Amino acid sequence: MPIATLFESVYQLPSIPKVVLELMETFNSETVSADEIGRQINKDQAFAAKVLRLANSSRYGVGRKVASISDAVVLLGTDQLRTLVTASGMTTAFINVPGLNKQKFWRDTFHIASLCKVLAKHAQVDREVAFTCGMMHSIGELLIHMGEPEKARKIDQLVAHGGDRVELERNMLGYDYAQVGVELAKRWHFPEAIQLAISHHIDPEQQPFSPYAALISIALYIHQAEQKGLSEEDQMAHFPFELSQRLSLDVSQVFDDWAALKSEEDDLDAVLSA
Repeated sequence: MPIATLFESVYQLPSIPKVVLELMETFNSETVSADEIGRQINKDQAFAAKVLRLANSSRYGVGRKVASISDAVVLLGTDQLRTLVTASGMTTAFINVPGLNKQKFWRDTFHIASLCKVLAKHAQVDREVAFTCGMMHSIGELLIHMGEPEKARKIDQLVAHGGDRVELERNMLGYDYAQVGVELAKRWHFPEAIQLAISHHIDPEQQPFSPYAALISIALYIHQAEQKGLSEEDQMAHFPFELSQRLSLDVSQVFDDWAALKSEEDDLDAVLSA
C-alpha cells in the first residue's frame, strides 16, 4: 500500500496546534522575546494548560508552583519553554492510537529528544531544532498504528522478539516509519531541516548530510544500549565514533551531561500521556 493510501485510511489526520508551528518559526531567531512566546502560547488555553502541567513536572520543577505561562516564561526561560511547547504539541496531536502503549512511546521519544538536545550542545547546532527532530523522528509509527493497526501490532510483536523494524515495515507495508514521518512533517509544513533529519536518521551517512539526522542516530544508539542494560564501558566499545567525529562531539562530556540529566527526578509518564 502506498503512503498516500495510508494517509487516506486515517479517518482524522492529526493536526498540530498552530502555536507550535508559529514558535518553530522563531527557533532560529535571536530577537524573539520570552513575552512574545508567552503571548503565542496563551492564544490556545487548552494547550497552555498542558504546557503548564509539563512545566510543573518534577523534571522542570523550579521550587515553586508555575501558575501561569508568564511565570513559566520568567522561571524557565525561552529555550526551556520552547522545549515544553514542542513536547506538548507532539503529544496533543495524537489522541487515539490503537494498539500502542502511548505512555511508553512518548517516554522513549522524549528521552531520545532530550538526548538530541544534549548532543546538539556539543555539536554546536541548534538545540531546540535538535529536540524537535528527536520528538518527530518516530512519529510515523503512530500513523502506521492508526492506518494499519493489525499489521502494526504484528510488526511490534516481531520487533519485541528481535526483528528489525525498518525491514519488517518495508516488507509488510512497502514503506517505513521514517518515510511516513517525513510525509506528515511536509503536511504540517515543518522546516526542511526537520524533514531531512527524519528522512535520513535511519542511514545518517547518506547525502546531503544532516547533522540532526546524525544526532538522532547517536541518541537512538545510546537509548537502545541503555534499554539493553549495557554498561557505559560496553556502550563506548560499540559507539558510532565515526559519526560523532563528523559532529566534533566530545563523547565523554556527552555521557557526563546525559548522566546528570537522568539523575533528575522524573514524572513525565503522566504528563506526556495526558
